[in-house]
Amino acid sequence: MGRFPSSLAVTTDGTLYVLQSTESGQAQIGVVAPGAAEAGFAIGVTPGEHWLTAGPDGSLYVANPA
Repeated sequence: MGRFPSSLAVTTDGTLYVLQSTESGQAQIGVVAPGAAEAGFAIGVTPGEHWLTAGPDGSLYVANPA
């Protein structure tokens, strides 16, 4: 995972989403597939704190501080 993980969400299928920062300080959401040891890819987001939650249908919701 990246630096300073601050929010987590897990979907019903076991996918883990982690809000993290890159080495350059860019905020992103790391996506870890079920059974994987690390994030397979990351989704860039705007700077700031974002809170993550997963819906019952597997949707990811991200609160935007702006």
